[in-house]
Amino acid sequence: GQSYAEPQNLEPIPGILDAPNIAVLGASIMSSSFGANEVVPPSLQAYATAVGFTGTLHTFAVGGYKISDIHAVLPTARAKAEIAATQGQNLYLVHGGGNNVSATRPWPGGSASFASDYTALLQDIASTDKVIPLPLTKRLYSTAPQVIHGDAASEENGSKPYNENVIYPTIADVAPDWRNDPNTPFVNPYDLAHRYPEILSSDGVHGYSTS
Repeated sequence: GQSYAEPQNLEPIPGILDAPNIAVLGASIMSSSFGANEVVPPSLQAYATAVGFTGTLHTFAVGGYKISDIHAVLPTARAKAEIAATQGQNLYLVHGGGNNVSATRPWPGGSASFASDYTALLQDIASTDKVIPLPLTKRLYSTAPQVIHGDAASEENGSKPYNENVIYPTIADVAPDWRNDPNTPFVNPYDLAHRYPEILSSDGVHGYSTS
């Protein structure tokens, strides 16, 4: 519902469009979006180039990964020849934690290990390269404790409190330029599905990759 006088800036973190390599880390949503088994669809690389990224996409996302699994594969990503050759200039696109959160772990269940693992992952990446962390996607659980779209109270059973209490503060600490305001990141898949829940598939979790 908004219009702008000019195109919006694609580079809230200086240098991300010029990163020679972009490594994708995450689980099923990322592997279905960016490719699996370290194979990026040529059409996706072409799209990234068309919107202004000059580097090469690489995917290390695997369905089912928890945050600790994503952290464990980071050395593999760093060791890939092209990425190793440009360490310090690369960009890591990270979406993780969905498999740490489930309908049986409403907040604050598992929050302590979630927070420590997530913080360690992002700090490790940021120690050498740039990182774009993506908040958890919205999760509309259909079994108790349910998350019902439009029911603010039930949102506390899903990923919202993990975003607000862990991920947003970590982004503020590790990638503070990657925010529209003190709390909200430039790219927020949670907010996308909150506004357009029809993009979610029947499981109430996936669907982003085809939207």
